[in-house]
Amino acid sequence: MRQAATRAELLVVVLAIFLGACGGNGELSVDDLVGTWSTDVPSYVRFDSDGSYSIALSIEGLADSPVEVGEFTLWSTVFTFVSSEGSSACPAGDYGTYELEMLEDGTSGEDRIEMIFMSDECAMRGSVGDVTIERVP
Repeated sequence: MRQAATRAELLVVVLAIFLGACGGNGELSVDDLVGTWSTDVPSYVRFDSDGSYSIALSIEGLADSPVEVGEFTLWSTVFTFVSSEGSSACPAGDYGTYELEMLEDGTSGEDRIEMIFMSDECAMRGSVGDVTIERVP
């Protein structure tokens, strides 16, 4: 009987740690990302509410000549790119994982996010390493 109680107690402790680590502080949602962002590389990225993204060398290129398109996921602060067919910079299926950290507002009050490199199969994205993105007003 005591062994069952120990397992239940362990489960409660693990859940408390998990929920504490994931709750509130620093978490981002897809809504926080939706929109157009400039990077310090320089390039532009657009995140859509349906979980798709595009990357281009100019803001105009997002609509007519992106170098990278695909899907993204966001869980708490862990962000993942997955390249799709039609990308000229990364093979379809290449994925990259980054830790996101919201930064202080930019000089004009726009949102800024640090994308901290964890791993990336796409050489173009991965070669950049950490990157700061700033929302285009």
